[in-house]
Amino acid sequence: MKTMKRSRPRSGQRGGILAFTLLALIGMLMVIALALDMANTYLSLTRLQTLTDSLALSAGIVLNEEGANDAARTAAESAAATTLGYFKGAKGNSAFSDLTVGDFEFSYYAAWSDIPNSPAASGTEARFVRVKTKSPLAVPTVFARVMGTDRSEERRVGK
Repeated sequence: MKTMKRSRPRSGQRGGILAFTLLALIGMLMVIALALDMANTYLSLTRLQTLTDSLALSAGIVLNEEGANDAARTAAESAAATTLGYFKGAKGNSAFSDLTVGDFEFSYYAAWSDIPNSPAASGTEARFVRVKTKSPLAVPTVFARVMGTDRSEERRVGK
């Protein structure tokens, strides 16, 4: 019976697979970390949009009940502050815990046609509120810090 001889590895080829595997593993971890940062940014973007929509809705409800005077606008912003408090207390919204109503800009409109870039007037007597952030909000990241970018910035407008 013939036996096969084991070939000896050449002296310059030892550990090549290990180095290749290590580089591939580092590359895969970088892609996963970047994907997680992007997912966190999009999640925060969605939550910020939900927040601005909620603030506009709560302020609009109060504005339609109270009227279009200055006292009604103050009451609308107070209702928005209450909504903001509920939002900050909800699970998963810790990135927005330092927000106040002062971080948002409220614009009041008497008719749908008064809103810039709006479709044709709806014909109702309802009052509308537009809410947007005054400055971009920072979202914490993990991988971007390693790459030299500290935070991702977002700006959302709710109608």
